[in-house]
Amino acid sequence: MKKRTAALFVFNGYEDWGPALALGLLRSKGNFTIKTFSIDGEPVLSAGGLVVQPSCYLDQLTAEKIDLLILPGGDAWQEGQNRELLPLVDEMLWQNKPVAAIGSATLLTGTTGDNIITAQGSAMVEFAVAIAAATGCMEEEKLLEWAEPYQYSANILSE
Repeated sequence: MKKRTAALFVFNGYEDWGPALALGLLRSKGNFTIKTFSIDGEPVLSAGGLVVQPSCYLDQLTAEKIDLLILPGGDAWQEGQNRELLPLVDEMLWQNKPVAAIGSATLLTGTTGDNIITAQGSAMVEFAVAIAAATGCMEEEKLLEWAEPYQYSANILSE
């Protein structure tokens, strides 16, 4: 099976927890390589305090080189930043390739459309399941089994 590439956009303040489960599924079950990229290729500091050295910068990526684009949340989207990604997003959608946005990253993509996967910022499990389903990483039954341990029904804030 051909190795596929998922490109994860990283920027100062990106919410590293949003795409984390999806990235693990893509690597372990979907035969994906994860390529991180930023606007300029410089290291970034995530909201969780992780320093990330991107694999490349935006101008080095084209939709022909990647199979999936992942956009994590972060305050920058609400401040109108990162609009430089719009041509890549449009190119991905034009080529019928999925674009996944979680949390405030949906401000760039919108929340509906062909090949647009979105989730609320707190819906990391659902985001991972939707990405895995869209990319054919796992059969639906196995995906539900995988997700089950992450789900809980107890209200952790009550006695």
